[in-house]
Amino acid sequence: MLSYDPSPWNGEHYFTITREVPGKENVKPSGTFLTRVFELPHKESVSWVEEMEDYVKSRGEEMDRLYFYYMTCPKCAEFYGENFVVGFARVK
Repeated sequence: MLSYDPSPWNGEHYFTITREVPGKENVKPSGTFLTRVFELPHKESVSWVEEMEDYVKSRGEEMDRLYFYYMTCPKCAEFYGENFVVGFARVK
C-alpha cells in the first residue's frame, strides 16, 4: 500500500491493481522520485519524514509530495521483528 498522509487526520491510500476498477478513480503515479528504505518501528515515522526531507535537499531537489510504501502491516512487522518502509519523494 502506498500512502500519502498530509496530516494525522487525512490520508490517501493507493493499492496495486491488475486492471481498471469500474466506478473508482484509477490513478497511476507519475513524475520523478527519490527513494529511501527505512527499517524502524512505525512509532518513529516522524523521523522518516525528516530523513526524506534532508535526503531530497542533499540531492539538490525540492520535494513536491511524500509517499510511503508499507511492505507489511503493523501486526506483521511486530510478528516478524522487521518493519521495512520505502519513502517515495516526488520532486519538483
